[in-house]
Formats: sequence, structure tokens, C-alpha cells
Amino acid sequence: MLSYKHNEYEYIYDENNEDNLIEIRKDDVLVNNVQSPISNLEDAKALQNTVLMLGIEQ
Repeated sequence: MLSYKHNEYEYIYDENNEDNLIEIRKDDVLVNNVQSPISNLEDAKALQNTVLMLGIEQ
């Protein structure tokens, strides 16, 4: 599982998720799910770059 924090939001990607979903959480509460166009993100930096590319960073 990969995670990336920015401000009060956390972006979580689980490699075992078949839908390539990125969870967006605030204070440990699920706010939204966004499907990643890139499967098998390798590390937290790749997750950060994907979040920036999608324009979903809060």
C-alpha cells in the first residue's frame, strides 16, 4: 500500500486493488475514490505524480 499526504488530505493506493483506485481521505475518513489511469504504481513518488497529473490534489 502506498500513501502520499498533502495538507490535511491523504492519498492511498493499494496495489492489490483491481480497479486501480486512489482513495482520498481527510482525518482518516474516506472523502472520494479516483481511478488511476496508471496501474501498478511503484512508489509514493509515482503516486504523488499521478495525483498531480489528475489534478485532484486538495
